[in-house]
Amino acid sequence: TFSMGKGGKPSLTTASINNIDPIKMAEMKSHQRIVSASNSLGSSANWNTAWDQLQKDSLTNSHAAVYANELRNNEQSSWKRAFNNSSSFVHSMDETTRTNFKAAVSGGFKSIVSGSGGGSIMVVGSDGESVDFKVSEDTARAFARDQSRVRSEAIRDTFQDAQGLDYLTKMSKQIGATEAYSYLNDARELKNSSTSTGINIMTGFIEDYAINRYGSNSVENITAAQNALHDMVTNQGAAGKQNFDDHVNSYLRRQEYVGNTTAAVHQAMRTNKAMVDGQDILKGAVNQAAGNAAGATSGVTGESIAAPPDNPNPLRDVDGSRTQQDADTLRGLNRREEAGKGRIQTTAGGMAKEGVGNTFQGVVDSQGIRPTDEGGYFDPVTGVNAPKPTVVEGATVPDPGPVPKGAPSTLKK
Repeated sequence: TFSMGKGGKPSLTTASINNIDPIKMAEMKSHQRIVSASNSLGSSANWNTAWDQLQKDSLTNSHAAVYANELRNNEQSSWKRAFNNSSSFVHSMDETTRTNFKAAVSGGFKSIVSGSGGGSIMVVGSDGESVDFKVSEDTARAFARDQSRVRSEAIRDTFQDAQGLDYLTKMSKQIGATEAYSYLNDARELKNSSTSTGINIMTGFIEDYAINRYGSNSVENITAAQNALHDMVTNQGAAGKQNFDDHVNSYLRRQEYVGNTTAAVHQAMRTNKAMVDGQDILKGAVNQAAGNAAGATSGVTGESIAAPPDNPNPLRDVDGSRTQQDADTLRGLNRREEAGKGRIQTTAGGMAKEGVGNTFQGVVDSQGIRPTDEGGYFDPVTGVNAPKPTVVEGATVPDPGPVPKGAPSTLKK
C-alpha cells in the first residue's frame, strides 16, 4: 500500500509477496544476527573467555554442562569438514608435516590450537597428550583464519534453539562481549516478534529490490518487484528459492550495519583479514598462472582472430577407388623393379645394354618402363600404356622422358 508523501508523490508504507510468510523474513533476520554474533565470539579473545565461562558454569548448571559438551563435539566436527576444504590450512603445509598432522588427528582429538609464538600448531589428543607441528607464517595465518571459522560454526550449531540463544545472550553480556551481545539480543527479540515485524522487513526488502533492479521505488517498479520475487519462489523451483534467500540475506547484511559504525568496521576488518590470509597461500600459483596466460595471449587481437582465408588447395573428397588404382600401379612397378625388368638395371649386361649416359655415376637413360608425353607410363615389353596416376590439384609434375645425358649425378662422389 502507498500513502501520499511530500509533493503529492506516493510513498510506500507496506508491501508483501504472495506465498511468503512475513514471519520467515523475521526468522531470516534473526539467523543473520546469530551468525554475526557467532563470528564475533569465534575470535581468539572472545572464544577463550566464553569457553572459560562455560566451563565455570558447568560446575553448577546442568544446561551449561550439556552446552560445553556439544560445543566441543561441534568444534571437532567442524574441524573435520575444514580438513577436506581445498582452501584449508592443511594444504599449505609441506608434505611431511601434512602427513604427520593427518596421522595425529585421525585417531581423535580434543582440540587444535596455535602453539606458543604462533609458529606452530598444537593437536591435543583424546588422551590429553599434545603434539606440536612447526609451520610457516603463511600456514599459521591460514590456520588462524580456519580456526575462527570453525569456532563460529560450532557456536552457531550449539546454541541454535531458543534456550541456547537465551544462555548465549546472557553469557555474552557477562563476559563483556558487547558486539556479540547486541546481535544476540536483536536475534532473541526477532524470534519472539509479531507478524508486523516481518511485514516491516519484507516491505524494506521489496523496496530495496525495486530500487536496485528497476531504478526507483515508484508504484510501477514496486509492483514489478513483487511479481518478479513471487515468480522466483513459485515458478523457478529450488534454484529460484535459493536465489530469493540469497537476495534477502544480502539485503539483511547491508541493513545490519546501518547506524552501527563499530560493527561495520569490525566486520570489514575480519573480511579483509580472511581475504588476505587466503590470498597469501595461493598468490604464488596465481601469479604463475597469470604470467603464463599473459604470455600465451599477448598476440591475440581483434585482427588475429578473424576468419582464416580460403585454402587455395582444398582437400578432395575421399575416393577409395582412385587411391586403390594408384596403389596397384605402384605395386606393379615395384614388382617389376624387383625382378630386374624395370627402369633400374643392376647387372653388367643390363647396364651395358643401357649404353647411354654415365653409368659410373648412375645416370641412365632407361629402356624399361618410362613416363610418356601423356603423363602415364609405357612398358616396352608388353607395349601397354600404364594408367595415368591421379595428381592432386595444385601439384606440379616434371615433364616425362629419359634423364638427359648431361644431367648432374644424384650419387655422392
